[in-house]
Amino acid sequence: MELIVFLLKIDLPLSLYRLVDFICDTGTPCALIAMGILLSYKTSRDQIKLSLIITFLKVLLFPILLFSFIFLFGHDLNISKTTMMVAAAPIGAMGLIFASIYNVKTDAVVRAGIFTYMLSLISIPIVGSIT
Repeated sequence: MELIVFLLKIDLPLSLYRLVDFICDTGTPCALIAMGILLSYKTSRDQIKLSLIITFLKVLLFPILLFSFIFLFGHDLNISKTTMMVAAAPIGAMGLIFASIYNVKTDAVVRAGIFTYMLSLISIPIVGSIT
């Protein structure tokens, strides 16, 4: 729908634009509230182990692999800086949303989100200084 409006250059009322902006701006706070509620639930050790594995893969292994590929194929690190920063960033809320849509336990995803947020405070400056 948005593509049709964009391609046909249809002028929509300002109130509709503001409504869409408001809905878009509420996505992140709603996901964070959902994460906070889910964190209050008791979880099993298996889910904590899974969240630690997800955290290790996202914050440590993925940036190292990406850096290796960039170095191996001779790409300029200045051009790849944004990609490297995204690799060092925490996981987003999409995993939580997909887990809830497909009725999968969300415990590991929520805890991995918290762990990656904490570790990204270290990984992002490190990756920023490398690139």
